[in-house]
Amino acid sequence: FTAPRLRHFYGVFGRLLAGRTWGTLSDVYSLAPTIDFAGGDAVSGSRRPQVRFEQPLNDEFRAAVALEMLEFTDIDNVDDQAGEASMQLPLVAARITRSTKRGRAMLGASLYQLRWDGLGTGPDATVVAWGVVFSGRLGLGERDFLVWNASAGNGWGSNIITSIGAGSAAVLTPVGSLDDLFSWNAQVGVAHYLSEVVALNASVAWASAEDSQLKPAGRLKEGGTAHVNVIWSPFKSVNAGVEYMYGLRRNYRGSDGTANRVQAMIKFIF
Repeated sequence: FTAPRLRHFYGVFGRLLAGRTWGTLSDVYSLAPTIDFAGGDAVSGSRRPQVRFEQPLNDEFRAAVALEMLEFTDIDNVDDQAGEASMQLPLVAARITRSTKRGRAMLGASLYQLRWDGLGTGPDATVVAWGVVFSGRLGLGERDFLVWNASAGNGWGSNIITSIGAGSAAVLTPVGSLDDLFSWNAQVGVAHYLSEVVALNASVAWASAEDSQLKPAGRLKEGGTAHVNVIWSPFKSVNAGVEYMYGLRRNYRGSDGTANRVQAMIKFIF
């Protein structure tokens, strides 16, 4: 984590975007305000190299379609077979968004290939994966709003932040084929402004993958978090807050564990 990495680098010309930034199905407007920034919660989204075209349909609706490179393939090679996961084809992603004075909602879908390259000595295997996302943010009055982020799909695990790096998209079977795993996530959060500069936020999130007898007992199967925080914004460019966070992890074969954390922040926005 000490090595420099490129988070965003892209350009926009008219309705065309090219470069690396949030994926077409990554809805940052739907994420609950939390203080924790280390690994993310059970929400869908990722930064990716892409080419995207977006078209307004009317005053409220916009549509977008993109070719993207899947950043994390997350194929679990439990038998340590020769080869590596790699992408040969870009994924296709499409979304439609509706924005009004009360908020914003997004519905999107993605279709892509998961591929294992045997590098001449191991098995070669591919499987078609897909996922759908429904997310948004809704104002509930002058001082309250609701956010939600939900997704599901086959081979979808690497698109859920909690599951990245857990071999959550598919398993390379002993016979050299790919067994794609169904995964889903759901997050909901609410915010209430105690004043113009003080907000009280609460959210819960959960992600889960289907059971598989091929997965080792120590692999992550499902988990979630809960956050409660107070964020104070004395200036437009400064946020400060304190938060309580609770987390639960459950592995395949049923072992689980919990964690509690109290954390604080001072953030400068530029």
